[in-house]
Amino acid sequence: MRVRHVLLGFFLGLIAVPAFAGTDAGTATVAGTVRDPEGKVVRDAVVLVRREATSDLRTTATDAVGHFAVAGLVDGAYAVEVAVPGFDIVRRAGVMAKAGAAEEIAIQLSVANISETVTVSAALPAAAVAAPSQASLTARSAQSLISNEYIRNYTSPFSDYSQVLQMAPGTFSTSANGPGLSDTKTFFRGFKDGQYSMTFDGIPFNDTNDPTHHSWVFFPATTIGSTVFERSPGSASAIGPSTYGGSVNLLSRSLPTQQMLDGTISYGSFNTKLFDLEFDSGRIGDGSSRFLIEAHEMRSDGYQTRAQVAQFGDDFLMTGAPASPLYYGYNFYRVPTNFEYVGVRKSVGGWSFDDRVYTMRYYNKQNYNSTTAISTTSATDKLNSYWKVGNNLPATYVTSTGVIRTGLWLEYASTDRYQTPSDPRTWIDAALPNFREMFGTTTVQPCAEYEYRAASNLTITPGIKYARYTQDFTQFADNGKIVGSLNGAASIQHAVTYGTWLPSVDAHYMLQSYWSMYAQYGKGQNIPPTSIFDVKGAQVAITPKPILTDTAQVGSVWKSRRATLDVDYYHVHFQNDYSSTFDPASGDTVYFLTADSVTQGVEAESTILVGGGLAVYLNGTKGSARYTDTNQWAQNAPGDTETIGLTFNRDSWNLGFFNKRVGQMFNDNGAAHEAVAIDPFNITNVFLNYTVKGASKLANSRIRMAVNNLTDNHAITAVSPASTKSNAPNAADVLTLMSGRSVSVSFTIGVATR
Repeated sequence: MRVRHVLLGFFLGLIAVPAFAGTDAGTATVAGTVRDPEGKVVRDAVVLVRREATSDLRTTATDAVGHFAVAGLVDGAYAVEVAVPGFDIVRRAGVMAKAGAAEEIAIQLSVANISETVTVSAALPAAAVAAPSQASLTARSAQSLISNEYIRNYTSPFSDYSQVLQMAPGTFSTSANGPGLSDTKTFFRGFKDGQYSMTFDGIPFNDTNDPTHHSWVFFPATTIGSTVFERSPGSASAIGPSTYGGSVNLLSRSLPTQQMLDGTISYGSFNTKLFDLEFDSGRIGDGSSRFLIEAHEMRSDGYQTRAQVAQFGDDFLMTGAPASPLYYGYNFYRVPTNFEYVGVRKSVGGWSFDDRVYTMRYYNKQNYNSTTAISTTSATDKLNSYWKVGNNLPATYVTSTGVIRTGLWLEYASTDRYQTPSDPRTWIDAALPNFREMFGTTTVQPCAEYEYRAASNLTITPGIKYARYTQDFTQFADNGKIVGSLNGAASIQHAVTYGTWLPSVDAHYMLQSYWSMYAQYGKGQNIPPTSIFDVKGAQVAITPKPILTDTAQVGSVWKSRRATLDVDYYHVHFQNDYSSTFDPASGDTVYFLTADSVTQGVEAESTILVGGGLAVYLNGTKGSARYTDTNQWAQNAPGDTETIGLTFNRDSWNLGFFNKRVGQMFNDNGAAHEAVAIDPFNITNVFLNYTVKGASKLANSRIRMAVNNLTDNHAITAVSPASTKSNAPNAADVLTLMSGRSVSVSFTIGVATR
């Protein structure tokens, strides 16, 4: 399958507007508040305040509400560094201290970038610095913070977010066409894509007909700085259309302070080529603004094309002969997308606001022909498109006894979808489509939670969120494939509104400064797909409600200089997708819930610092996901997963080896569970990188080499049986196999332009 991927990205960073408070005359003070990527205050953060003129150093730590203050300073410019295990070191230069005034700054953390820890490594546990994935000591639920270091150095240059998640605890994803070259789905805890939310810098993105995602659009790995992988519905402040199983929160890259121009050329297996150009503005003016512009284009033949050509000959899949149904001119598609947002952080009257206004567009236009015939209706003219506009406005207020968090997510989406029989020779469409629908979706999610500090080392956080969705449909008469003739009407209109209250509560306890524990309960939900109206006459007696999950989990996070360890136990009771039946008396389609399921188990991950730049990363899961009525396994839920990673960092070199084993699981066959057993398989990747460092204008130039699927494993990862009447192997079964070994080499020239 040939792939072409074009991206143009623009990111603008605005720092918080500072607030000021009075102090004793003649004394200068530098103070501020430290928050994690989700806006939660962070205590016990190490703060270093260094006078720029003399390098005199003062150190302190944040208090129970994330605040720090260094008083008794002489007038002048200071550099502030904030270090927290598992997060990037944040540096602020040019902070002006003046007698009679306190300079109050706001610090927002992002997940750790190992390359930035060299100069202040003494402020961080060394094992936390080396960890490619770990939980935070402030975590209130099971999560993995996947570092910028891992994404930059230990994924293929062609990767998408599925490769970013591939080695995390409990996950599995495989691409049948090569890394980053197909629409890859990620599974965890028995949940499939569409049963968890995804966000970019706190903004949800997903399809509108159901909350699924496409890994090869919007956010390739080059645009991702780090990732917070939340394996639960999270607290009330976690937004999205499907907090049912959890959320994957992609974060943009930190904008550098120095102006840089980077150009990258990558080439890999399956004739895959990538060209990337990036400009970082560095600090603009007083340093309060920065921007990044990136454009890239990727082209590839893909693994599947080459493998199938080798097996079946040059005429397989596509040919250059217009007389053949497989003529390439009868099969093509374009998927342009765009995503923009403007974010502003500001403090007013003690409240901290982090407003993000955004738009996005997805336009998937496909034309494809039957593989066996050419006729006036043998091809399909297909469109799946939507555009969205929205606003996510969280707000935080620190009190003497805790932290109030509230927020409002608003979004409107407009969708146009159709599939129409067409003549591939002229692309003249038939009079009636297979289906056509247009609909608008309005989402409103207010939330509130209060992190109550019951003791100096104990917080209890109750919260509530209301998720409301309104959809207005217009469905058009079709050729009988979906709604039918509608009794002669051109179209039919209807509307539906869903509303669900979603409570949460968690407790977080610091046993020691290096050891924390948490317990959490949360309710998640998943909006029904729009296909509930894809029935004859669009007649639905009672619309289904959102399906729900109840999640309870406990866990612990421990860090030392030589090791990190995160362990959690989870128990999730979840409703499954609706099924339907036809009522011949009323002519309506009636929906009903199928049997519930329970998924439960243990997850753990650890990084062990061996020494000399060598670190070992381990994670493992052991669990089950079964239907409550039959005790059979849910599909795509391996009973166990194990990952081992070796990383070596020395001077300009780093080397990485990662292997994941995915245990036995099952695929369904229609309504039949445990129909096809999928044997365990392994994914093995190796990476080698060299980066130019120092004061040279070519600093950050680098060479990367990646080998994905080192062992050239062609394991079967999924099976779609040819018939729902039999689970026996059939020559017509559709098999999904791992793509073959792929090798890529990437050259980046980075130039400091000033």
